[in-house]
Amino acid sequence: MKSSLVLLVLIVVAWIVGSTCAYTVGEAEQVIITEFGKPIGGPVTQAGLHWKTPFIQDVRRFEKRVLRWHGEPRETSTREKKFIFLDTMARWRISDPLVFLQSVGSVVNAKQRLDNIIDGVVKDTVSSQALIDVVRTSNRAMQLDVDTVDEEKPENVTAGRHDLMGRITTEAAARLRPLGIDLLDVRITRVNFVDRVLQDVYRRMVSERQRIAERFRSEGQGERARILGQLERDQKKILSEAFRDAEKTRGDADATAARTYAEAYQKNPDFYAFVKSLDTLRIALGSGETIAVLSTSGELLKWLDGTAIPAGGH
Repeated sequence: MKSSLVLLVLIVVAWIVGSTCAYTVGEAEQVIITEFGKPIGGPVTQAGLHWKTPFIQDVRRFEKRVLRWHGEPRETSTREKKFIFLDTMARWRISDPLVFLQSVGSVVNAKQRLDNIIDGVVKDTVSSQALIDVVRTSNRAMQLDVDTVDEEKPENVTAGRHDLMGRITTEAAARLRPLGIDLLDVRITRVNFVDRVLQDVYRRMVSERQRIAERFRSEGQGERARILGQLERDQKKILSEAFRDAEKTRGDADATAARTYAEAYQKNPDFYAFVKSLDTLRIALGSGETIAVLSTSGELLKWLDGTAIPAGGH
């Protein structure tokens, strides 16, 4: 019984000693061994089982994978003194865990240093550039709206967003490298105007749309006047041609009638005079309410009483 208890105690002690002597390193980890808080030796990057001195040595683990940093939205101004909000993100990794441990100590402290360094570089770089360089990457022709006025010419890009991001990454990486940090890239994820600038932008947009509306309205009025003028000219032309054709037809009819009258007169002058007298009476007495006073010596009365019926008449 006593020997079994001793054996059990030895097993427990061996397990405690073994667990404090051995440690494992994962594929995504890198390790620094510290003794009384001070690092000893180089970083352990090979995955597997490793050994250390128990009780006096500790294991400090660091990520080997690429980490992501997200900055807080920061207000800054461009070269034209336009105030904007910038959202930025970056990818980084611990390139030298020993230097990293000695300089910043932990990932939490590293993120604070990233905040200070990257935000400072972004602010300094953006403040020296035009807004168009922060927004666009090249002078590629844009697809303009139909409402865009022809007089407005887009600004030219001198650096471009890609070049700007490259300069920010290079500058920030140079400052972070002594801390054991490898900065892979920095990206601006969002650009927005601050509230006071947005109000000016909205007012300018409203004014611009009103100007475009006035231009379209003026063009519409001009087109309306042109169409109405064309209609009036076409109407006058149609009426003039109709009057010309009517006068021509009337003239032709009058000429035909005159020719017919002349032919009739030449064939029988007395009968022609008789017919013309009857036409005169029909026109004068056609209403039935006309009272005519005729002389007994007049030609019309002779036609009425039958005393002057021409030869060939009935």
